[in-house]
Amino acid sequence: MQIQPSVTVTTPSDATPAITRRYLPVNLKLLLGLTTLLLVLFALLRLGLIIRVRTAADASWSELLSAFVIGTRFDLSVISFVMTPIMIICYLPWFAPWAGPRRRRIFTWGVTLLFGVMALILIAEFEFFNEFQARYNQLAIRYLNHPEIVGGMTWYNFPVVRYLLGWAALTGVIHLGVRTAMRFAGGTSSPARASDDTTASIVEPKASSVSRTAEFVGIGLIIASIVTGVRGGVQGEPLQWGDAFRGDNEFVSQMSLNGLWSLAHAGLDSIDRDRESGAWAKGMAPDEARQITQRLMTAPGESAIEPGKRTALRTRGSAKSSVNLTTEDGRPVNVVVVMMESFSGRFSGSTGAPRSFTPAFDKIAKEGRLFDRAFSAGSHTHQGIFATQLGFPNLPGYETLMESSVSNQEFCSLSSIFQSRGYQTFFLYNGDFAWDNMRGFFRKQGVKTFVGGEEMLVDAKYRDPVWGVSDGDLFDRCNKEFEAASKKGPFMAAIMTLSNHAPFSVPPVPGAPPITDMGELNKRLEAMRYADWAVGKFVEDAKKLSYFKNTLFVFVGDHGFAVRPKLTDVNLLYHHVPLLFVAPGLVGAKDLPGVDHRVAAHMNVAASVLGLIGVTDTPHASWGRSLFDDTFPDENFAVFKMSGGGKAVALARGDELLVLNDAKADPQLLKYTLWPPAVSPATDPDAPNRRKAMSRELRAYVQSGLEDLTRSKAGTVPAAGN
Repeated sequence: MQIQPSVTVTTPSDATPAITRRYLPVNLKLLLGLTTLLLVLFALLRLGLIIRVRTAADASWSELLSAFVIGTRFDLSVISFVMTPIMIICYLPWFAPWAGPRRRRIFTWGVTLLFGVMALILIAEFEFFNEFQARYNQLAIRYLNHPEIVGGMTWYNFPVVRYLLGWAALTGVIHLGVRTAMRFAGGTSSPARASDDTTASIVEPKASSVSRTAEFVGIGLIIASIVTGVRGGVQGEPLQWGDAFRGDNEFVSQMSLNGLWSLAHAGLDSIDRDRESGAWAKGMAPDEARQITQRLMTAPGESAIEPGKRTALRTRGSAKSSVNLTTEDGRPVNVVVVMMESFSGRFSGSTGAPRSFTPAFDKIAKEGRLFDRAFSAGSHTHQGIFATQLGFPNLPGYETLMESSVSNQEFCSLSSIFQSRGYQTFFLYNGDFAWDNMRGFFRKQGVKTFVGGEEMLVDAKYRDPVWGVSDGDLFDRCNKEFEAASKKGPFMAAIMTLSNHAPFSVPPVPGAPPITDMGELNKRLEAMRYADWAVGKFVEDAKKLSYFKNTLFVFVGDHGFAVRPKLTDVNLLYHHVPLLFVAPGLVGAKDLPGVDHRVAAHMNVAASVLGLIGVTDTPHASWGRSLFDDTFPDENFAVFKMSGGGKAVALARGDELLVLNDAKADPQLLKYTLWPPAVSPATDPDAPNRRKAMSRELRAYVQSGLEDLTRSKAGTVPAAGN
């Protein structure tokens, strides 16, 4: 360790060392100077974030003052982490900035670059928060795995050049701040100008006992300051994200956090997801959890397979269905499941929106059974796909299930079920199947034919600059593939749309004027309107083809998007999506039309399809019921959670919502309405009993899911020898 009570540079014209007394050691003064610089920088960037995303309804400026006060703890925690290596460098003899002009310049520019990169990350969070209404989380970590696509989406959707120009100017200010901190610390070692370290050397004068004592005291103060800062204070528990949530205003609490702090902890959480899941896996005896969950899902007449080992595996057996669909000529029914990107129920007239941006879907919904209180399993396409196709829930720690090694097992996907019945199986997507490991995952799950964006380019009329061809081109290709497939036999197809996604680059809807009165939602809603138009054209074109009369169509939103108000930690409105079953050409379709107000979920899709078309002997493992089985006495249920962020999980039943903010949290039982959107505590005399029962059911459901998943028992029984 190099101790520097004072430093004097000698040159050929000045060879006599001298001692300049300082009451504070240079490294301690540098720590103070750089800490002050970063505190000012973080405060300015917090202000910038607030200006970018705030609406008058979120919080008043007087309320937001507390965000700057509370946020200082998070800022100091980040600063302490950053200053640790900087202080170590300052005490290394051959790297310290006090070891000569060259090292001083390298140090100054190195610190400038580091602080500049930190600022750029926080500037990028302006748009991340605006999109997801959350600070950096696991979703941000996951996006780092796809830099090309994310980079393209960012370039085409956001004012990148303006942000970069602003960042460049800010970096210049940061450089001036670093130089000022160096001067404050005494970092100009001599008025002499030296071109390199050979013409200016450091002479360490003999320090007085007072100066040496001051240096050791300074080292102690630096270590104590850094340790205290990292912990967020001297309290018993280290700083946690919950420390930002001091009041009732969600927006103020979010603004109190530091994006770099959130990003670092998201990375650690991503690595440590097994620990998160582990807390849920120890709530009750596995057999008890499994039995509770089976009572939730299993209909009278269904036959369980290995019920002591597998929670969901069963055949429909003699289970009833209120609607039965068949073809006129006795051929097997084709099945097409359309998962619609970001198709929020908040802007669809079919689900109650006072102003509809989905006129085509609203028209189609009148021909089928619409569930207007459906909730997506998660807040990202990844969860929407696997929950819909597998009937498997979105579980804590496994939001990116398809990319995890634990998913390398046989699920009972719709594709695998219908493949086993002799169906052709398709997955059509106007993007890249490498995204989210879709191709690899679904190839194992029974999909034989993949048609992606690259295969559609030849005939594409329009291409999104980031993701792929448009939804219109996707659906044109779907009709072509389905008509050809129907000549060979029955088929099952999954479709994932994409146009209703940032950067919202879509062709104009014929005859529709631009949307100009919805503020920041203008582009998004134009994309949603285009996606709706493409769905309508798909159905109209399909009606002219022979396959249509033998086909059951399912339309469901993969998730919604952030809209205000944010209701509970699971962000209820984000999950509100339409779910529609429609089959105008099938026998029995006259029993379908209508609006069903029961709760529904992605996990209901697979079981409902099997029930509608009478598949009774092929095993399935849906973690939801058939929505057309009327033997259950309650109003169905949905389990869902946000993805990449908080740990809260919810169970909805009827007009009640049970929320657990984490595995050990006390349950909250709330009454909710979607129109107008609101939640309030359930306070009737029986509420405590329902809260206890629903909490027990939710814990059992999550625990059983984790147990089956991690023990490779989430799907069918492996064939002999496997």
